[in-house]
This record gives sequence, structure tokens and C-alpha cells, in this order.
Amino acid sequence: MDDLEKKVRHELLHSLYEWGVNGSHSEHIKFRRKVIEEGVAYLSKKSDEAINYQALKREKFPKNCSDAYEHVLRNDNVCGQVYTSRDKLNGNCYLQPYYRLRWRTSGEVKGYKLKAEYQGFSPEQLDPLYRFQFNPIAKEDLFFESRFVCDNDAACDGVFFEAVVACHALESEPCYNCKFRKALRWNGGGSASWQDMICTNCGAT
Repeated sequence: MDDLEKKVRHELLHSLYEWGVNGSHSEHIKFRRKVIEEGVAYLSKKSDEAINYQALKREKFPKNCSDAYEHVLRNDNVCGQVYTSRDKLNGNCYLQPYYRLRWRTSGEVKGYKLKAEYQGFSPEQLDPLYRFQFNPIAKEDLFFESRFVCDNDAACDGVFFEAVVACHALESEPCYNCKFRKALRWNGGGSASWQDMICTNCGAT
């Protein structure tokens, strides 16, 4: 767990810097600390939750794309309060303004550089703590808007591709980790976005 926790801490810190939470003032320092603490706590919580592999083995996933798409939609869910968000800079792009610079020899991160499309903005405008506007929304309204009123089709496409990939992988692909066939199971939905597919033989996600 120590190595995994260290990797999670490093990745969260890099991600925070890519989003622009890179200031030395107290607001950014407190935010970085809170995100990393909650990320590690979530990791510990998830590691304590046993996955029911026997139940997953019995789980039937549709074999054709149309039924798979409906199955994924019906199993979608969100936990707790949900919000809509708006990027004050450029609508709904939600892009990180910085990217990682790496040393060619080692691949280690040596710094961060501002992307070309964000060159005209001030650090204050890029500050993600003020760049985004959030408003609470009912779960039913969120699902309706994301499925039927999408100006941006990314959410609908994401669900469709998840269904298509799962439909193909479960029928035709071995586990990338242990190479066993017919061991993959779909485990998606709103509460498990980081483990949409699980191998019931080796436990890889």
C-alpha cells in the first residue's frame, strides 16, 4: 500500500499543477493538501471494500451493442449531491491549462508549461478555484440533460463507447494482465468509474 499511496500522492500533485493549483499562497496550499488527503483516504476506503468476484462471474452482459448501451445506461448512477459546471474561459472544454515537461533520459517530470491556447489568459483567470462556476442540480435533471439535451455529445459518446468496448472485450479479448479468456466482467456505473472492467481471475481493473 505504501508504494501505491506514494504513486497516488505524486499523480494527484502533478494533476493539480496541470490544472493550475500551483500557487505558493495559502489557498492553493490548503486545497492541494485537502485533495491529496481525501484521495489517499478514498484509496484506503476502496482497498478495504471486497469485490464480490463470484457475483461478477454470474453477471450477464449483453452480447450486442444496442442492448449493451441500454444496460450501461440503466446501471448509471451518481452518489450524493451533483452539480453542473461551467468553464468561464471557454464554455465547456474543461482543459488543463498546463502540461508536464519531462526529462528525455529518465521521463521524470521537470516542470510544467502553459498550453498555447491559454497563452492570452492571466494566472488569475486560469486559477481553477475561480475559473469554474458550479450549481447544484437534481440527479434526474442531470441525467436528462446529459442524455437528451447534450449540446456537447461527449457524455453520450462516452457511455456508447464504454458499452461497445465492454461488449467486444467480454466476448473476444483475454485479460491484458493474466491472459485468461472469458474472465473479464463489466463493473461500471456511477460509483465505480475507475474500475469499469474487472478480471475475475487475477483482479486487475
